[in-house]
Amino acid sequence: MGLLAGLMWVPLSWIIRHWIGLFHETTRTVLIVAAWHLFAAQRFVVIPAVVVGIYTVSLVVLATRCRPEGR
Repeated sequence: MGLLAGLMWVPLSWIIRHWIGLFHETTRTVLIVAAWHLFAAQRFVVIPAVVVGIYTVSLVVLATRCRPEGR
């Protein structure tokens, strides 16, 4: 479910013409798969923490990105 929800960032990246959507989707996918295999006993703690961490990075980047003049 966490991987599927991350796919919505690909069209967002295209719509806003910013790299963060592709970064979010790729990093989220890789880290969730790694957490699934590396932390099998703590999956339900580690994977949500990964998702929260990636969202934090993505939201900070989006909040601080440069906007064109006139918007």
